Amino acid sequence: MNKNLIGVFDAVNEAWTLVKKNLNLFLYIGIGLQLLSAVVNWLLLGKVVTDVDTLNSGNLVSLIPSFSLSFLFAIVLGSLISLSLALLVIKTSRGETVTINSLINDVLKVYFKFLAVEFIVGAIVVVGFILLIIPGIIFSAWFFAAIFILLEQNTDVFEAIKQSKNLVAGLTAEVLLRFALGALLLICASIIFGILVSFPISVVGKGPLKNLLDSVVEAIFNGATSVMSVAFTYVIYRSLKNLKSSSPAETAPEQPAPEAPTPAT
Repeated sequence: MNKNLIGVFDAVNEAWTLVKKNLNLFLYIGIGLQLLSAVVNWLLLGKVVTDVDTLNSGNLVSLIPSFSLSFLFAIVLGSLISLSLALLVIKTSRGETVTINSLINDVLKVYFKFLAVEFIVGAIVVVGFILLIIPGIIFSAWFFAAIFILLEQNTDVFEAIKQSKNLVAGLTAEVLLRFALGALLLICASIIFGILVSFPISVVGKGPLKNLLDSVVEAIFNGATSVMSVAFTYVIYRSLKNLKSSSPAETAPEQPAPEAPTPAT
């Protein structure tokens, strides 16, 4: 049995294999909802982006509701996308049949517990970054698996966070290395994608149409990368579980057998 944490390229390959098993649903959730978000934000803020040079303190105040609605919509939809993708990748890995209706029902059951884990872990990581950055990086590795533990085992919020730290214990550097290399691959993909789409979009020129096209292209890329990122993270988590479960358990030192009682004389 493999005693090492899965490599980055193997993790990417396994993540893509998982995604392909339910490709339509992954695309619908990852890219479809991102496109919805892009269109809504364009409707709310398109005028702001187009006329940014003409803004002044007077009409800027009138745009606060649009900014607030856009921000709130982004938070709610972003959390729904993250939770849906996490549930979908878990169920796909288990070989379960998933439909949109069943996924919506499962999302509603755990949505607020999911938000609680996201908020607590996010707060811990932010505090860690305030404390000279390095603690924040370490905390992000310790607690990355809390969501998957919450969803797989239906634990309470703090138990999921605790189990995540225990799972990563002793392998923090290996986990960080894989996420760092995964981020590097994502940056390379972003550069290549940007080069490929920059010219077609530039032909459109300036104005609302270009703003909408920019938003759509960005949504497609963000949706695709979010799908692969969640699947990649889950593969790392699954490899950690397999690695820890295959490690020999520590056995207690053998106790000497009790001496036989001395016969009474």
